[in-house]
Amino acid sequence: HAVRVIRGGDAMRHARAEPGGDTVSGRVSHVRDAGTIELDGLTIRLAALQCAENGTAEADDAKRRMAALASGRELTCSLSGKGDHERRIGSCFLSDGRNIADIMIKEEVCRRW
Repeated sequence: HAVRVIRGGDAMRHARAEPGGDTVSGRVSHVRDAGTIELDGLTIRLAALQCAENGTAEADDAKRRMAALASGRELTCSLSGKGDHERRIGSCFLSDGRNIADIMIKEEVCRRW
């Protein structure tokens, strides 16, 4: 199952693409930490999300919550076109249109960055 790049038409139903970015859709294959997921192997750092530092109990709790929300689920992500290291930056949405970063912030698991 590969990541699909979507342009135009139905691509914008859940997400707004930023200039220079793409909208991608795929299944979450791995949750690296509370703010970084892999979408069928494409590593995405969630925009606007600031979570506890790895190695802390808070970070472990946040990672577990992200895994419960996203692991194995199909997401649509709007990528900003920016990135660091091997990661792309983006906003990711569940099939019902909810932004997973917004859920984490609303539940006070992480903060808005």
